[in-house]
Amino acid sequence: DKRLVKLWIKYVDCLSNPLEIYQRLYNTGIGVECSEFYRAWACYCEESGDYKKANQVYMLGLQAKAQPLDELEQAHMNFQLFFAQRMLHDDSPTKRKAASAL
Repeated sequence: DKRLVKLWIKYVDCLSNPLEIYQRLYNTGIGVECSEFYRAWACYCEESGDYKKANQVYMLGLQAKAQPLDELEQAHMNFQLFFAQRMLHDDSPTKRKAASAL
């Protein structure tokens, strides 16, 4: 149920270890059919600077065909565009290495 997923997302946002909780929710099957779950999880990864993990989370959601799928596809495309623009504007060796890891 989408409402339960939203409630979990609000709860996780209040915790000090959200990544661990998102992983635990995923492992137990909570929210895995809801695109909002993957978007929130990936967003937290992005904010933490873990772009590789954010991309992996989006891919998990796309593979699960989380609904609404078009919203998840759009969020993933926006993430990819943001990341590409970031790499264009910051051409340091560290950033190039991070981009090649994706």
